[in-house]
Amino acid sequence: MSETDALVVSHEERLQRSETFASEVAGQMAAMSEQLRQVGEKVTEVGASLKSDIASFRETNNEDHETIKHEVEALKAKSLEHDQKFVLLLGDRELREKRIRNAKKAGFAVLLTLLGGIATRWGEVISNWLSGVHKL
Repeated sequence: MSETDALVVSHEERLQRSETFASEVAGQMAAMSEQLRQVGEKVTEVGASLKSDIASFRETNNEDHETIKHEVEALKAKSLEHDQKFVLLLGDRELREKRIRNAKKAGFAVLLTLLGGIATRWGEVISNWLSGVHKL
């Protein structure tokens, strides 16, 4: 075998090995491509599921928010009603206390008038008695 023939054979062997290697790499790339496609499908499924879950959560959250909002408004209205009743009761209480104070003042004035009348009458009785005793 000549040197040229040996080089050609060597070159053909290298070419054969390169083609085999390229074929193996192409097979591996095809397998990886299939795996990536499957991963992509799974990611799409998970994304759709997640999107659905988020939409459901938002809907539920909005319903809960509305329910809580109505409950808070009802509590505020009830609180305002109780506050108004308290103010009315407090006003009634203050009015009653004022009436009681005025009645006490009026009662004290009547009592003083009665005592004054009694004292005057007793003063007259004592004065008459003393006048009678003095005349003896």
